[in-house]
Amino acid sequence: MAPTKERNFTPLIVTLSIAVNAIVAILFFLPEAEGLEHIDFTMPMLNAVFNSFTFVFLLMALYFIRKKNIKVHRNYGQLC
Repeated sequence: MAPTKERNFTPLIVTLSIAVNAIVAILFFLPEAEGLEHIDFTMPMLNAVFNSFTFVFLLMALYFIRKKNIKVHRNYGQLC
């Protein structure tokens, strides 16, 4: 059986994570739409905030694992 080539998805994941967070930030600061007073936006906004914190914690975990600091990496991984 021929050996399989491992693919590095890190650049793709980082790019998508930054793009999604940028879109969320842009949507957060857009003016409110007229006629949508009956829709509750509390839960989606909280979800975006929690996703942003998770993104930051995962970036910090990646930073520390690259610095070979496994103990701190695990702490950040548990926060996510």
